[in-house]
Amino acid sequence: MTGAKRNTPKQQARHHRPEKRPPLTHFLCLPLVNSTSLPQLESSIATFRAECPPVPVADLPDASKKQDASRAIIPEGAVRPLGTLHLTLGAMSLSTKERLEEALRFFQSLDLAGLMREAERVAMELREKDKSRARSSATDKHPGDIESQESVPETARASNTLSVSLESLHCLPRAKAATVLHASPIDPTGRLYPFCLMLRDKFLEAGFLQGESKDKQKDDMEDAQDKQPPPESEAGPKSLDPYTAALTRKPKPRPLLLHATVVNTIYARGRPKHRTDAISPKKEKNKSRRLELDARDLLARYRDYYADEARTIPRAGFNSTRSDSTQVAENEVTRGETGSAMSPQYPFVWAKDVQIDTVCICEMGAKKLSLDSDHAALNARLGEKYTVIAERSLEAPQSSILARPGSAGGDGGVKLS
Repeated sequence: MTGAKRNTPKQQARHHRPEKRPPLTHFLCLPLVNSTSLPQLESSIATFRAECPPVPVADLPDASKKQDASRAIIPEGAVRPLGTLHLTLGAMSLSTKERLEEALRFFQSLDLAGLMREAERVAMELREKDKSRARSSATDKHPGDIESQESVPETARASNTLSVSLESLHCLPRAKAATVLHASPIDPTGRLYPFCLMLRDKFLEAGFLQGESKDKQKDDMEDAQDKQPPPESEAGPKSLDPYTAALTRKPKPRPLLLHATVVNTIYARGRPKHRTDAISPKKEKNKSRRLELDARDLLARYRDYYADEARTIPRAGFNSTRSDSTQVAENEVTRGETGSAMSPQYPFVWAKDVQIDTVCICEMGAKKLSLDSDHAALNARLGEKYTVIAERSLEAPQSSILARPGSAGGDGGVKLS
């Protein structure tokens, strides 16, 4: 009697169903709405809406027909309410009371002032490297100008206050088929990104933040299936084969992209459904199709929005002379390429001197704000907000943890005093 057929490790890995991840419930972020930024953001969003009036999803042109690519069509509901603007550092699954309390205790234990000091040290080293490269370049091109180069004062000096400007417009995942449009935070001191990266990594190391997507795990599994286990003499008897390693390894952090989402098509209501696939109807049934927009000209316009360095004179209209083959790079940086052949670019400014003085843990899912409360006027301006579960100051030596707010109809923690 023959025994049952056993699957090879490669077959086992191929048929392995990855464990379903728990739902995301909270996220770590830096709020961007305050008394300085709110009126600026209101004006900027109004300008954006005037240039790209949102269109009801039912009135969107047929995707199968050729579109006028000189204007991006923004679906109604995709422009995010002012009260939701923030910089996300990572998402968390804190589905139990115990897990939430663990995250809050960890949040309270962090030395934010120490992280900021380390961020300043990193920023200073980067500035020194930039100055050194500039001096070296100047020496190569103009040897007699080295003294004048060294005497140029440093324009981006650190201060006790961390503030940014929100500039330009970028996209995800790609310009020709964008689903998210976002502004970039520009910090002249260079401290924001290293601070956020270190804070994000602290939460990752403690196991609270999600490190990678399911697609990334799937890709790693597929890569593992194409690799042969190393010989025992090289890897040792206790080494993991590539299939087991792909299932048990620690998640790798995603690259940190600091961005303030202005448009997200996932919030557009009435999105069309996928047509049922005749081969695998269950796979596509009732699955909403994510709306995409061709944002190439829109990104180019907001990247070079003003005609003057003071950023007071907008350039007229959209650039409708782009050829169909022109591509705008994904997530292009607002800083233009250097070189005498390229004129300086003056990107759109959504808000400037936005002070960042708190770090928050918020619940997923923005809530509409009540217009029948004592804060009706402010709530009407904000539209929606995320419920703040915990907040810490970046300036005060003593930090505090906030309890759950009683209602989503309050001021949402927006400091307008």
